[in-house]
Amino acid sequence: MPTQCAGYTHADLDQPIEAIAGHYRFTEEVSLCFEGAVILYLKGYGVFDTGCCGSGGCSFALVQGVIARWKAKRDAMGRFVSIVTPIVDEALQARLRRHLIEQLHVQQVNFR
Repeated sequence: MPTQCAGYTHADLDQPIEAIAGHYRFTEEVSLCFEGAVILYLKGYGVFDTGCCGSGGCSFALVQGVIARWKAKRDAMGRFVSIVTPIVDEALQARLRRHLIEQLHVQQVNFR
């Protein structure tokens, strides 16, 4: 079954997003050429400082997918929307995860 494309709405970076025990922020929106495709990912960090069990944090990358159409349209609020194809191949995910961890020094890489 072919993978469906999805819309990714470009948002303002460096805005705190509240979470259960702290907040996280996306600091960079990056397009990366990787194995013949252009991958869109967000780099960010999370801070855990409002929970009962101590504090901490981590940096991460959130992979949106392979860019099919960059800023193809705008949503009702005027924000750009790009069309991306999620990366579902586990072997490709593993190679990309390894690459991003080595290059960005992030603690985790997640896929949409």
